[in-house]
Amino acid sequence: MEIRVRRAETGDLDGIEELYGRAGDAEEGRLDGSRWKRGVYPLRQDAQEGLEAGALYIAELDGQIAGSVILRREQDSAYRQASWQIPFEKPVFVVHTLAVDPAYRHRGVGRALLRHAAEMGREAGLQAIRLDVYALDKELSVYSTEMQKEYRNDLVKRSRYYQSLIDSPLLEPGSVNFNQLNNTYMILIMPFDLFGPGRYCYTFQNCCREEKALERQAGKAEGRVEGKAESIIELLEELGPVPEELRKKIMKERDAETLKGWLKLAAKAASVEDFCFLLDSREKI
Repeated sequence: MEIRVRRAETGDLDGIEELYGRAGDAEEGRLDGSRWKRGVYPLRQDAQEGLEAGALYIAELDGQIAGSVILRREQDSAYRQASWQIPFEKPVFVVHTLAVDPAYRHRGVGRALLRHAAEMGREAGLQAIRLDVYALDKELSVYSTEMQKEYRNDLVKRSRYYQSLIDSPLLEPGSVNFNQLNNTYMILIMPFDLFGPGRYCYTFQNCCREEKALERQAGKAEGRVEGKAESIIELLEELGPVPEELRKKIMKERDAETLKGWLKLAAKAASVEDFCFLLDSREKI
């Protein structure tokens, strides 16, 4: 059956609340889950606020609410710190609380909700859709990755700011056992050497000045990476779809100087096709 997406109405709130609960139940105990939990987040109040703002939408399948999303135009202040291809001040959609009922997963419900957001955005003259994702590995370590295309003199403190944003929601309200905090990794990827010594990766971890070998076991690490194959692909993906053959070629390359050259080409290229042309021209020399 066709998935139907529409703006939610007051009568949909009970179904959306149950959807949130089932989604939370499905995440319970999963090491790679979203940390949603029935009765904690998301709540009926979140849907109610989205409804009142005219920002709550649902996807229906088989006559049932199969998914929902909140699409707001207001951006969190933290978004101002990022380096966007579309400037922060431009009108955009921000995706919140994208939920799919476990019984309807892998049937295109989430895709339908985001496609609807894109169509609405184009009709309204919006220039981008933004959303946050939560990365968690099997050891429950949390990762935040940020791209920085241009040099700024506040990048070190920016990583500190983002680190605090990562930490703040990791403990439930009222918890006093700080050992429950996850290990966290803040990764900044950029096409230039922020510090100058010519390395492709700088990793920072808390340590004692008096005892250099003594690390503070705070569970935090920060890395600033340049020149890796992943960095090149990240830049190219901002320009358009990256062909699988090109992706494999970049990932297989192990020569540091070659990667450095490709990274410069990716930073200069106006499109993926332009990058391929520059790459072919260089290899024929």
